[in-house]
Amino acid sequence: MDFSRMLDTQIEKTVFFMLEQQGLLAGRLATLRETHDALRESYRDVGRDLLQLLVLVELNAISLRKILKKFDKRFGYRFADYYVKTRANHPYSQSPYNAWSSNRKAACYLSPCL
Repeated sequence: MDFSRMLDTQIEKTVFFMLEQQGLLAGRLATLRETHDALRESYRDVGRDLLQLLVLVELNAISLRKILKKFDKRFGYRFADYYVKTRANHPYSQSPYNAWSSNRKAACYLSPCL
């Protein structure tokens, strides 16, 4: 009987150790899940902010087109074409990530680009 009690004690220690390790692993997984969820939410926030910025850029482009169109109509000029052509190569209309040509940029100022 001593052997069986000794065996039960060792099995009990092993089970307790495994339960303790399972709890530690569950805690680590929960921390990783929270970190992952927070990271995922942070990426979503950045994506939402980027979409809002793109909407703002589009609204500004539409407004600029309307202003230029109204100016041309009111004063009988073709100022919109001149303005867009002279501003297409301006530093604030340039981007190191933008591979469009100046003509493409100019066309986008006057009509929506696809």
